[in-house]
Amino acid sequence: MKFNSLIILFLSFFLFSCFKKETIEKENKKIEIYLTNKRILNANSIIATKSDSLIKYIKQNVPEKDFDFFMSRYASKEWDTIQNNIAYKGKFIATKIDLNKNPIVYDSEIENFNVQKGELRISKTGLDRIIKNLDKKYIWDGQQYVITYGGKPIFTGYFVSSLSSSFVNWYSTYHFHSDLSKGDFELTTPFKIDQCYCLLGDRELIPNLKSNKKLIEAFRQTDRLTE
Repeated sequence: MKFNSLIILFLSFFLFSCFKKETIEKENKKIEIYLTNKRILNANSIIATKSDSLIKYIKQNVPEKDFDFFMSRYASKEWDTIQNNIAYKGKFIATKIDLNKNPIVYDSEIENFNVQKGELRISKTGLDRIIKNLDKKYIWDGQQYVITYGGKPIFTGYFVSSLSSSFVNWYSTYHFHSDLSKGDFELTTPFKIDQCYCLLGDRELIPNLKSNKKLIEAFRQTDRLTE
């Protein structure tokens, strides 16, 4: 009787271990898309309104009564501390703590990725959730998103308005305005990752998607890469 109990206990432990291992393996192969929980600055950048150079320039060139107004216009801008000028949105590095708690696109909603065309096929449910969660305060400057594999960030980019005049020197996905008066958005189908929303000369400085080994390997490992 005691021997049978040990056998049952051993089998139970073995089955639990197998189930736990399978669950971990599935989690490690999930590809998801998140919005960042805060604006992540470019390398060598600070918030523009903290730049002594900008503050000095505004004080010297605008009436004192208009100082706050002009400063407010730069509240969402970045300042390149090396070039000593306004910085375009560019490459940013995200960690797990920079991401929202829940993804805007779940693994089951990601169908495949065509690396040659930069096209990521996402279900309508996933696309609708992206649209619902775009923050209107980032309409013109671009909203940051991150693709993860097994919970680890492997790719960063921006959602950018098709009407925006702000350059983005990093990977960009355009959203369109179905009803500008209501602030309604649309995304292209399939989800298109462009090399940047920038000047032609700057485009050459941004790595081609095909060189992103982590991104390609994630979709290859999950049998969702098309070339």
